[in-house]
Amino acid sequence: MATAYAHLFKNDANSSILPVLRVHDRTDVAAKKIAAELRKRAGIGQDLPPDYEHTFSLLEQLGIKVIIRYFPEKIKAYAFYTKIHGHRIVFVNNSTNIVDLIFPVLHEAVHAIRDEIQTNDGFDTEEENFCDKVANYIQFPDEYVHMIYDVINGLSVGVQVNRLKTFGKKYGHALFGIVKQIKTIDPDFNLRIGGADSNLKKGFHTIGDILFIDNDPRDYVAKISKLSPLFTNVILNQIDSITNRKLGEMLGIENVLDAKAVKEELVKLKSMAA
Repeated sequence: MATAYAHLFKNDANSSILPVLRVHDRTDVAAKKIAAELRKRAGIGQDLPPDYEHTFSLLEQLGIKVIIRYFPEKIKAYAFYTKIHGHRIVFVNNSTNIVDLIFPVLHEAVHAIRDEIQTNDGFDTEEENFCDKVANYIQFPDEYVHMIYDVINGLSVGVQVNRLKTFGKKYGHALFGIVKQIKTIDPDFNLRIGGADSNLKKGFHTIGDILFIDNDPRDYVAKISKLSPLFTNVILNQIDSITNRKLGEMLGIENVLDAKAVKEELVKLKSMAA
């Protein structure tokens, strides 16, 4: 799927200074320190979980171009990271509920800024675990986890589940993630929240639903340029040479929106920025 974008990124001459994350030891302490710095970069105030908009903002700060589209059925992933002609790219699956989306996107963002790391045959268990830790601490800082634990500790199972659902709904995060972090405080904490987690997600949209909710090209362009400004700029820089068909393919909108109408809106956006 990524090869379809090779020509686009090869023709993008914009260079930039990109942050690279180096650590001597992939420890828990290092993961927390990095997470705190990345939260600061994303402008995440207080000790609360980031929403999906803050998450995409962080990727912009890290020089990562985000391509949001529907994945082929054979790709069983919420998101993945790759490099195309030196560009850092994170692909995001439109079918992903935004509650499920935040952690994997954060995980791929950490991979992106550690792109000098050489892995064994493309996979390094220690590196994967380290990226997981950093992503966990970005999404769930210690202060938030301890606050949740203090609220639910000692309550009945049913009340614990309901309280977690309240926090998940308010701050837009999956219940599995917070339970996993609570277990770092209390290893014996074994709350079953599968059903509650599924019910919680019913109250949230997929990222595709958010982008295409009105089937309106103008609304789509406004949203995609906000969530993925770096990729949108690459498109804008070459919009005059991109056919409607190719644009539809690259944005993954062939069966959802009229690519010609979307191109017209992108041309307007380019003229306004000139």
